[in-house]
Formats: sequence, structure tokens, C-alpha cells
Amino acid sequence: MKSPIYHSIETYRFTMKRLYGNRFENRYENLIKYIPPSKSITELCPGDGYFFEFYLKDSNPDYKAMEWNTKFSLYLRELGAEVIEGDVNNVNIPSADVVFMQGSLYQFKDYRSVLNNMYEAARELLIVSEPVKNMSQSENKIISEIAAHLSNPGDGPKHFRFTRNTLLEAADGLPQPEVVHNPMDKEIILIFRK
Repeated sequence: MKSPIYHSIETYRFTMKRLYGNRFENRYENLIKYIPPSKSITELCPGDGYFFEFYLKDSNPDYKAMEWNTKFSLYLRELGAEVIEGDVNNVNIPSADVVFMQGSLYQFKDYRSVLNNMYEAARELLIVSEPVKNMSQSENKIISEIAAHLSNPGDGPKHFRFTRNTLLEAADGLPQPEVVHNPMDKEIILIFRK
């Protein structure tokens, strides 16, 4: 029997799949290429846990998630993930071979500090995947508002998004990353190797 939280997660995923269309799976498929199997992982802001559930659970079982949205945290625990529930700004990031964040850096006002803390926690790789063209920037006000509300981590809708230049500027002070840009999914992946 599926838990009550399952239906809420499924509704959220249905909406995200409708908004992203064919690009929905492409975002995860591009990211998994850079995460070696059998490595310990700390994922920050995993949201609904889709990436863990369908791309990481079997290949990288030594997994920790940091998430402050209670609904998402509960679901991740149901999937068998170890979850640290708290704000990335106020909680020490557990060290791991790979530390990564997908599509969530824009939520933090002090994103440079978050990046620095993530880099310190990563033993081998820090991977940050971030949209540089987003539906919240759509000229269609309905789409942009839906996107801003869906990206609400719990403290209000988020309208700010990175451009390619501002994302690269956010990484100033860290070693030069490998930059992977996939035009189809409009995201840039920054890979910092130690």
C-alpha cells in the first residue's frame, strides 16, 4: 500500500514532466554520466528524490540527502535514503566522494558560500548542474509564475535564475571547473575535480 505522501509526489512529478516535456529525463541522463558508480554521495536539495529513485539507488547505495522540505524528506526516507533535514546554510554538509546539487543553487542568496562549503565537503568531485535558461524567465506570465511556485523550497517562490556568466562568476575563487553545456536541456554542469 502506497503512503499518502506518494500521491502528492506523483502530482508534483506529473506537473514537472508536463512543464519540461522531452527534456525531463534528459536532465538526469546528462548528469548521471559524470557520477561514477559505487562512490559515496551527498546530494543537496534533492527535492522529490527522482534522481535518487531512478538513477542512483542501485549504483550508489552510500547516499545521503540534505533537504529541508518535510514532504520531500519523508518520501526520500520511504525510498531508503539517509536524509538530513535542514537548511544547507545552517547545517554542516557531510563529506562524500561526490557532492552535488541539481537545479537548486539559485535558491540561495549567498550561493558563493554554499558552493565553497560544498567544495570543502567533496573528497573527489563537486558537481553543480544549474539551468541558465528557465521557465521562470518565460515571457508567458502564467508559465513563469507556475515555475516560480514549483521551485519554492518552503520559503516562497523563486524568480531569480542564473545566466551562464553569473553562474561562472559564482564559482570565482574555486579551481577552474570543467563546463558542460547541453543546449537541449538549457543547463550547465560545472564539474570540480580534486
